[in-house]
Amino acid sequence: WVPFFCYAFSKIGTRSSDYMQVARRIDAVTGGLGLNAQARMRYGKTGQGCLPLIQVTAKCLTRNIDPMYAIVEELIGQVDFGDSARLKQLIGEYRSALEAMIIHNGHRLAISLSARHFSPAAALSEMWSGVHQIRTIRQFSNEMNDDRIDKLAVDLAAIGKAVFTSDNLVMAAIGEADTVDAAAKRISQSPVLGDFQGPHANMNFAPLDLKLDAALPYEGWSTSSAVAFVAQTLPTIRLGHPDAPVLSVLAKLLRSHYLHREIREKGGAYGGFALYNPENGMFSLASYRDPHIVQTLNVYAATAAYTASAPLTDENIHEAILQVCSEIDKPDPPGPAARRAFMRLVVGLSDEARRAHKAQLLKVTKAQVLDAAANYFGNARDTSATVVISGHEQLEAANRKLGDRPLTLQTI
Repeated sequence: WVPFFCYAFSKIGTRSSDYMQVARRIDAVTGGLGLNAQARMRYGKTGQGCLPLIQVTAKCLTRNIDPMYAIVEELIGQVDFGDSARLKQLIGEYRSALEAMIIHNGHRLAISLSARHFSPAAALSEMWSGVHQIRTIRQFSNEMNDDRIDKLAVDLAAIGKAVFTSDNLVMAAIGEADTVDAAAKRISQSPVLGDFQGPHANMNFAPLDLKLDAALPYEGWSTSSAVAFVAQTLPTIRLGHPDAPVLSVLAKLLRSHYLHREIREKGGAYGGFALYNPENGMFSLASYRDPHIVQTLNVYAATAAYTASAPLTDENIHEAILQVCSEIDKPDPPGPAARRAFMRLVVGLSDEARRAHKAQLLKVTKAQVLDAAANYFGNARDTSATVVISGHEQLEAANRKLGDRPLTLQTI
């Protein structure tokens, strides 16, 4: 229920103000205030299997620092989930928002499902922001009654009590020097936020220990859709390993030279993707609004064969390196850049590690790319997980073609 806690936190009201009063104050003095649940992984040798976080963000003009922090203080200290009618309304809104995004985010939902057995962070991410979150909310909404709403209110209050403690929160004030000074002064004088002001240099959040299913998913998930979202994920290595920059380059090459041609141009899908995540070490292939299922699975199966025989040139490698560098060096406005830097601090990603990664990236060769493709994709049938999201009829038709290895079918 953590994601719904984040959704409802600024919309439910407090013991001093109803939700409409809180909403008017937020609109009047801030540019937005909200919470977001994330399942991250620590970098470095002391990296933890899973780092569950709730990120609280708020922004305002300098002249509104006091009233903005007053709202944050009131929400942290007095948030009240006891308004049953409002809680029911928020459940309905939250469910509608989740269901409306299934087709729009179908490829990401399929990737999340396919990765969920590879690490505790991937499992929690699926639980919080994937299909399993949709199913949880839908089931609760269908079975909702006064007793269940009352129990939910108690659980949400318990989440807030557990999260907002002085040894479980780190803060960053972002702005020009005088703005940061004003914010720091305001925090130090706060009867609520002042308790959270310590250095917390170790950011020693407790890791979450989730037991993972050893079986690799090979599944079809049905929903109301005439097209498919086909994802295949395999575990590789994380940032810091010599192969990490090579896999970043391989992802760009596969997308530009292989998947785009086979899945989009020949297959008629809206898009084909290859994604490498250096934080969790997952490498995923995915299609978006795909009219085919089996044909796309065959394309994925031929990835190693393609890279072994593809006429890739040094110029192709150089172009892929530049694409990765353009993402690393993409300029951000000062505010978002500072927030990203703060989150890197939280997960333990140092500037030194980032510089080392880029230095290795600039030296990636064609031989390294071919070796990495053979190493990680050569046995992908046995090491990867596959999930397809589509309509029930399309999944049934695909299973008839797949013969002795059908997808295990489930319903979103």
